[in-house]
Amino acid sequence: MSLRGGIVTLALLVACATPVFAQGYQTNFDDSTGWTFAGGANGVVWGVDGTPSSVTGGAYQSASKSLNYNNATNYNSGSTSTNSGTATSSAITVSGSNPSLTFWCNFKTETGSDDANYGYDKRTMTLTPGTGTAVTAKLGVTNFDTIVGACSAMGTWHQHTVALQSSWGTVKIQFKFDTVDEIDNSNPGWFVDTLAVSGSGSGNTGGGGNTGQLNTVQEWNFDAGIGGWAVTSSNASVTWAADGTPAAVVNGQAYKSAPNSLNYNNGTNFDASGATNNGSATSPAINLAGLTDGQITFQCNYQTESGATYDKRFVEVSTDEFATTALSVQLKSSGTASGLGDCAAMGTWHAHTLLVDPAWGAFKLRFRFDSVDGIANTYAGWFVDDVKVQAKGQVGGFIDDLLGDDNGDGPHRRACGGSVAGSPAPILGMTLAGFVLAVAALLTILRRLR
Repeated sequence: MSLRGGIVTLALLVACATPVFAQGYQTNFDDSTGWTFAGGANGVVWGVDGTPSSVTGGAYQSASKSLNYNNATNYNSGSTSTNSGTATSSAITVSGSNPSLTFWCNFKTETGSDDANYGYDKRTMTLTPGTGTAVTAKLGVTNFDTIVGACSAMGTWHQHTVALQSSWGTVKIQFKFDTVDEIDNSNPGWFVDTLAVSGSGSGNTGGGGNTGQLNTVQEWNFDAGIGGWAVTSSNASVTWAADGTPAAVVNGQAYKSAPNSLNYNNGTNFDASGATNNGSATSPAINLAGLTDGQITFQCNYQTESGATYDKRFVEVSTDEFATTALSVQLKSSGTASGLGDCAAMGTWHAHTLLVDPAWGAFKLRFRFDSVDGIANTYAGWFVDDVKVQAKGQVGGFIDDLLGDDNGDGPHRRACGGSVAGSPAPILGMTLAGFVLAVAALLTILRRLR
């Protein structure tokens, strides 16, 4: 081998030994670093704390604080005084593929005020890109802008996901609350928590500085098929599949990102000729060993009987092939446990986030549907899309990409350090196999250069 060839090969090894991953901005608002507040009146302002504790669902989604608008009790600034205020982030770098903003939201305001005519206690979000035109979206249960999605019921923590554009370069995020009038302002207010920009976003974070990088470990959008997921069904005519049917789910689509989702039905509905039916879709093994702050986000849509007694939808995690479950949560329109957040209205795509413990080691994720009975099953079913597993810490090693798919999960890797769920724990940003082979290759190069 020539000296030049050896140097090039050595450079490739060194470059690939450094993992390449999305550097996400995330804050859980342990403090207000990077945010500025304006407006308010008579003590009613945006701030970062855990008050008031009286709000249904709690004043924070994670840790002990949130970003919220009130005076620690309500947003009443006086019997004849209206008030409004803004909370604005510093510029956050946006790059990479398919960047997005996610944040958790809870609120208690004037009953029906944001849904009848959006006339009182207005909640809006404005995105100001470095290059381009600012976009303002209103938040509400039924009266909302589609870019931010629907809110769940008052007193329920729920997550919003907003698509960003890497061409923006940077983005500033602003939340604004406006009472509009001075009537019925003795409610707790608006609460925002666990805000993140994925893709290659970066910026000042709360929580006393940089909270770490939230990296994508594994993801599925089901556009190329089921992707290694195992499905079961009690009735062969109704089962889980990766496709785009039925075409309509109430007024929404069968997918969040075209053209497919993972969904439970027979292509039209989940009626099994009047029989009770159930089925599950189970992921390949996921391993977050050596990482921290694991979470799984996914997009959800559904059309079933209303209520929680029939047509049940479960999200489950197991470390022993579901002999037992480390977590099993039924998704509902209200009262969903474990911080997953309630479902939005039927036919409306919305996001859920599931916190997972890397100490579990290898585990699997399962979506399970149970009709419970054979009555009123002529609805579209349940739809899941854009499943993403994320954690903080170094992810990946370049040898995985050279050797190919080692765990049967399909093409979810990025060159020089992509998704490695199911692979050995990383060592210095590489898998153990990658480290050993890299050293061997380096020694071979050095011998040939002698």
